[in-house]
Amino acid sequence: MNYSVAIRTLGTSVESLRLELESLHQQTILPEKIIIYIARGYTRPAFTVGKEEYVEVDKGMVSQRALRYKEISSEYILMLDDDVVLAPDSVERLIGQMRDTGAHCIAVDTFKNHKLKVSAKIRAAVGNLVFPRIDQKWAFKMHPNGSFSYLNKVKKVAYPSQSAAGPAALWRKDILLALRFEDEKWLDNLGFAYGDDDLEFYKLHINSGRLFVSFDCGIENLDGKSSSAIFQRDSKRFYVRAISNYIRWHRMQYLPRNGFHRVGASLTFGFKMAWFGIIHLCVSMAYRNTGPLKLFLSGLVDGRSYTHSAEYKAIPPYMNKKIKESIIGILG
Repeated sequence: MNYSVAIRTLGTSVESLRLELESLHQQTILPEKIIIYIARGYTRPAFTVGKEEYVEVDKGMVSQRALRYKEISSEYILMLDDDVVLAPDSVERLIGQMRDTGAHCIAVDTFKNHKLKVSAKIRAAVGNLVFPRIDQKWAFKMHPNGSFSYLNKVKKVAYPSQSAAGPAALWRKDILLALRFEDEKWLDNLGFAYGDDDLEFYKLHINSGRLFVSFDCGIENLDGKSSSAIFQRDSKRFYVRAISNYIRWHRMQYLPRNGFHRVGASLTFGFKMAWFGIIHLCVSMAYRNTGPLKLFLSGLVDGRSYTHSAEYKAIPPYMNKKIKESIIGILG
């Protein structure tokens, strides 16, 4: 199985990128190419570890992934953020798991929700309606309200999944291109691409692709909390989360459904937003500042307004007959 590596970066995590590149050059199965997609206007790191190549692209968590990858001719693409490090046999293990499962994409569980402390799991459940699950069917399962649940006890090296974390994933290139991630660039316009992983991976699942998550391949996240920490310090986070939650739910869960299922999605999302409203009210009371609640409500209003706009309606459907036909055609 031949593969190349595609890394998205701003070039600001220099030491992490260097460690990542060194680990790639130590793989038991070496990549054909290592392409680093750096956002325009950002400085390339001064060091060179091997024969990695830099390509300038538009800035954005989605934009730096939603590419046609003309520089890569390999059958498979290992897509990485710039803050992961690989064990020497990580790619070999991923390739083996992909062959064993028949996956079109196998993503890596870099955030390890199932290993969180009980207190952290409670905060995720209360603050985001993200719950652990007992059944062994899915690694991550998306729900009609737009939240996900995660496998609480891992018993196998890889599981089928409806979503995944984004720092590391091995893709079949033809399936990746068929999904048309470029249609999801609207998310970058929010400033922070909040929820880009769900948006990208669930698109594979809902369009009949096979997504798996690896829980054992030796890939570790070095400083994945850095971007999250920046987001948590930004005063607009309450607005961004609300508008992103609304638009992603509408695109991923509401529009693809019909009849009774659409009603159920609306009701469960309404409950979720009501709960989030109570949380933002409590935050505003704690801060003695109505800002968090106002920003949250403003985000919901603007999100709903955007889903009624001509710009939004011009975006090709998320669950797309042409995408499904392309995937079926690729598989023969």
